[in-house]
Amino acid sequence: MSVGKKGKRTKHKIFTVALELFREKGFSNVTVDEIVREAGIAKGTFYIYFPTKGHVVAEIFMEADLMYEEYIKEIRHIASPAEKLRLLLDHLIEMQYEILGYDLSVIGYRTQLEEHVEYSMNEDRVIYTYVTDFIREGQEMGEMNRDAAPEYYARILLRGIRGAIYEWCMSSNNYDFVADGKTYVGYLLKILAVH
Repeated sequence: MSVGKKGKRTKHKIFTVALELFREKGFSNVTVDEIVREAGIAKGTFYIYFPTKGHVVAEIFMEADLMYEEYIKEIRHIASPAEKLRLLLDHLIEMQYEILGYDLSVIGYRTQLEEHVEYSMNEDRVIYTYVTDFIREGQEMGEMNRDAAPEYYARILLRGIRGAIYEWCMSSNNYDFVADGKTYVGYLLKILAVH
């Protein structure tokens, strides 16, 4: 087995063990020592893959990208780029709630601010690529306006959704994020409407 495959497995193991502990005990109540003990690895091994335990949470965005890739396969057959875009953004909202949940969402935002881990805003991410592609396709088919470049519209949409997630985090989870988020996505998509 190559070192690359073994390294990926080790990193994934650390990631899954840490997330399980964070969900069970809360991020602040889990130490790196506890993570490595549960994962059955040396402490130095942890730091090869993650500079801090906060970086483990940032890894969620990378894992989410793999899930987006899988979801795209499910909706690729849909002819309307606008409908594919709506479904993808609704799926993003659902994943934020179901996969990360409130506590890890808060931790993810805190980590990005404190540790300057900005992966969620990286425009090379899968989510940016697909949103941009669907907008470009929609513009070419006349389903979406051409007032701005697809890349700029993608930035607007994803910035808006990050803002909605941030607001949910600040609200202490006091409303139905999925229902509100999907409504919000609907209004956001109106910026792409053909005039």
